[in-house]
Amino acid sequence: MENNVNSDNYRKFCQTIIDTIKKNGFPDKKVSLPLERVREIADKRGIDLTEVLNTLDEIQIASEITPEKIIFFPKVEEEDNNTPEAAPNTAPFQAFAAEASNAFQSGNLSDAMAAASRVLERMSPDQLASVKEMYDNMSEEERAELLKTAEKLGLFHLK
Repeated sequence: MENNVNSDNYRKFCQTIIDTIKKNGFPDKKVSLPLERVREIADKRGIDLTEVLNTLDEIQIASEITPEKIIFFPKVEEEDNNTPEAAPNTAPFQAFAAEASNAFQSGNLSDAMAAASRVLERMSPDQLASVKEMYDNMSEEERAELLKTAEKLGLFHLK
């Protein structure tokens, strides 16, 4: 299996899943894909499906595997603690993930940064404050995981 999450083949496969679930109503609704078919395509391309699902989870696309299908849903839905007023506003992150995924796919850092800039420009002051607050409240482990995810997406390389 291909373990290089930075490979074009891996990124294209992840992007295909993202595009497919979006066409079918994600993130507004849960979307399922046939498990066996997705697994066959991953195997044919030499890609570890578990690693793909972990990568998608890191960009707020959660999944549940049943005997017949993979169900995709926004990660925030799974973590909802029934106190919407206390939940952080993750919409900016979801917007960034959705818009920037194509830029990351191209491997062009300037495209990715431009996508991030467009998302930031559209954020309200409350959303920007929410992003800052969320970052400020992250543990060191969460910040390290954020950096790890950014590296996986090809934004930079840790030394």
